[in-house]
Amino acid sequence: MQLSPCMPSPCLNNGVCFPSTYPNGTLGFQCVCTAPYTGSICATYMPLACGNTTCLNGGTCL
Repeated sequence: MQLSPCMPSPCLNNGVCFPSTYPNGTLGFQCVCTAPYTGSICATYMPLACGNTTCLNGGTCL
């Protein structure tokens, strides 16, 4: 019996872990991170560049 790669969850900062299977059959996982965290296990802090700013005239904040 194989254990889930999400137990215990490897994702940090409230990231959600989803188990996955690689093409070679090995088990893996993918973390879905919550802002402002990113990276394979949600460990990288990436500040929101735009904050609560609203762009005018159909602009998009990058």
